Amino acid sequence: MSHCIYKNVRNHTQRKSKVNEKGKNIMTNEHDVNHFGYMDKLILRSFILCVLMLTVMAPASMAGEAPVDLRSAGNYAALAGTTLTNVVSVGTIVTGDIGISPGTELTGFPPGVVVGTLHVGDVPAALAQADLSTAYNDAAGRTTAPITVSGNLGGMTLFPGLYKSTSSLEISSGDLTLDAQGDPTAVFIFQMASTFTVTTGRKMILSGGANAANIFLAGRQFRDVWNGLRH
Repeated sequence: MSHCIYKNVRNHTQRKSKVNEKGKNIMTNEHDVNHFGYMDKLILRSFILCVLMLTVMAPASMAGEAPVDLRSAGNYAALAGTTLTNVVSVGTIVTGDIGISPGTELTGFPPGVVVGTLHVGDVPAALAQADLSTAYNDAAGRTTAPITVSGNLGGMTLFPGLYKSTSSLEISSGDLTLDAQGDPTAVFIFQMASTFTVTTGRKMILSGGANAANIFLAGRQFRDVWNGLRH
């Protein structure tokens, strides 16, 4: 609104200059200059007030999702409830801790290599499971402006926000790009009623400063969810 009025004032000023060039009454032009100078000040004040209001209101209206606090569960590369199995005979390297609780069945390590600590049925693993449940309830319970998605997300570019599916999601035809638009703190949350599957050869690509630590998946089952993730 203020911007439109300001443009009108500029148009009046330009018209005044043309009048001067035609040699019309100088006093009238001076009156016009004073009049529009006053209007300029009035509109400028309104414009500044409008900008200040937008500055104050913008964070509340444009704020993105807050990160999900994983607490101690964030220290684990893999965290299972009953069983954790490595099905690859050679070449599996897990960087970070592995935890199982309340179960104790861990198979495939070795030959799999863990660059971290194994917590099998111990107190830290039980605490991590409790923290994971809290984090899941937080992520699954978000309700602010969800964006509905379904089926295959391959070939899409998605921006920070909350995404919700009433079924399963997959990346099966083309790669999925998550674009943080230059904000490394931007958060992506996916809520699924079922699974999130990344098929062989497909990738979740992070761009625009997107951070893998700020991507959260809340669903009943995940299969190969981070397989092939790259920046």
